[in-house]
Amino acid sequence: MTDATSDVASDVASDTASDAASDVASDVASDTGPVEDWTTDYDIRDPGYIEDPVPIWREMRQKCPIA
Repeated sequence: MTDATSDVASDVASDTASDAASDVASDVASDTGPVEDWTTDYDIRDPGYIEDPVPIWREMRQKCPIA
């Protein structure tokens, strides 16, 4: 296999994996709603978590000291 052929095969495999990961991510994102209870519904993609996770961590530690 030449280097060019190897590069093309690698690009195709990478694109296929990226497409599959993107499909899974959109399926997951569409199946979730807003977080109602951080101790049971942990979502690191939640806009509130992304903006400032510290209050969420504090709440989790108060409800579950092991968290």
